[in-house]
Amino acid sequence: MEIIGNNNYESKILSILRKQSHGSTITEIATEMKASRNTISKYIAKLEKKGRVESKKVGVYRLYFTYGDGIMSKITFINFYKGLVCGLNLQFPNQEEKIKEIGKKIADFYTLPVNINNFLKYTKEKNELSFQTILLLLEEFNSFNELFNENGSLAGIEVLEPMKKFLVKFTNFSFLRDSTEFIYHGYLVVGYMERLLTKKFKKSIKCDIKEIHISEENPQESYVEVVLDFIDGLLN
Repeated sequence: MEIIGNNNYESKILSILRKQSHGSTITEIATEMKASRNTISKYIAKLEKKGRVESKKVGVYRLYFTYGDGIMSKITFINFYKGLVCGLNLQFPNQEEKIKEIGKKIADFYTLPVNINNFLKYTKEKNELSFQTILLLLEEFNSFNELFNENGSLAGIEVLEPMKKFLVKFTNFSFLRDSTEFIYHGYLVVGYMERLLTKKFKKSIKCDIKEIHISEENPQESYVEVVLDFIDGLLN
């Protein structure tokens, strides 16, 4: 086992987390450092108290992140992003398709570690592309999607064309609950999803907004409907 001085544990952990923008588990950090999980847990706790490390529960795992040394914190970045989305809406009205193209470009720089293996396995075993399989895919996407998901929840899925096209309804997007000033957020999301899924599946996939309904009187009734289209079918 590699011997690391006490003063170097924290800097080594931070170095590992800086390279993993989507977070690392204590086990992954311990394996890379050739240290015990108990030792890493102790130093992670110290770093959390200092505000150098944050954590998030993803499924059965707890992932750890760092935003120190000049890297923007999540809260700071979200506020910056909100200002950008609002500014795009004000300065470039009625440019939804161009905003979607920007969302696609974001996917070239910000790539989520979405694992499609379970989705593909289930789909091929059942020889169908169904509500259940689409749910598996969206749950995997939402597990890691801190930026675009921002507490949005899946409200329903409707099959438009078997094996091919689905209507997906989302609610509780905080950016879109009660104001139209962040409406371009939805177009950035679908552009991002379209590019990311196309890259993951290596097939032509289209994501388009069918409707964004914003209720200022009752924000809980606001929703976004997205058409997810596997253009050539997934099993071809």
